[in-house]
Amino acid sequence: MAGKPFRSVIKPIEALAEADELSGPDFVRQWIANGDTVSGLAARLGVSRQQVSTALNKFPEYQSALEQGRREAADALVEESKDLIDAVALEARTHEGARFSDIVRSVEMQANQRRFMAGAYNQDRYGNKHNNVTINVGDLHLEALRKMRDVTPVDVTPTPGVLSHDE
Repeated sequence: MAGKPFRSVIKPIEALAEADELSGPDFVRQWIANGDTVSGLAARLGVSRQQVSTALNKFPEYQSALEQGRREAADALVEESKDLIDAVALEARTHEGARFSDIVRSVEMQANQRRFMAGAYNQDRYGNKHNNVTINVGDLHLEALRKMRDVTPVDVTPTPGVLSHDE
């Protein structure tokens, strides 16, 4: 049975969910949305992260719950980054010197990590948007030459006597 190894991971998840009066997928969504990780869930179940990840992605309802939880967690991480930065601003009013610069550096690293995680969890909303544009001038030149081949030449030589001079 191909699904049996996956069910051995899903059944304990469903048991945890029942204790919280949730369905298995709702438990997974809530677990991830609260900032916990697949690795943390695996540790709680006593299995490897890979087993949990594979099992969750095997069943569409669990995969959907995992994705929804990550989107919700991304929002929470962005809000947490804001709170961290606001806390440093408050700390700045009460401390001075080298200690404060260490606090700023530490909070900056925490905020950057949370931004990174938010982008990883919900790339559509928080991911880096790279619009790479490549222009090949050689190709543009060749295309212009091809178009010139299709143009009918027009004779623009002036005929004698048409031009007049003011004397």
